[in-house]
Amino acid sequence: VFVCEHVFWGGKCEAKSYNLGTDECSLLDEQTSSVRPDPGFLCIFYTNAVCRDFNDGNDSIALKYPGSDDLCETDEGDFNDQLRAFQCFRDVD
Repeated sequence: VFVCEHVFWGGKCEAKSYNLGTDECSLLDEQTSSVRPDPGFLCIFYTNAVCRDFNDGNDSIALKYPGSDDLCETDEGDFNDQLRAFQCFRDVD
């Protein structure tokens, strides 16, 4: 997963690793404004560090490649600088 601290892939960017096929969460630092899952994967990003929905799905966003270059404006709302963890799975679509 490729993440950047500013919208439109600006600021500090890095590739985050994750473990497939586990319930393990990969952590983020709440300074993510752009995110791009790897091709062929579905990633769920959470506003908490335990990778669980506590608010009827309003605390997570599911994204596929090419992801979102502006987490301020997504179909699910504003997730800018709010993401704390993620999990990725092979996309079956």
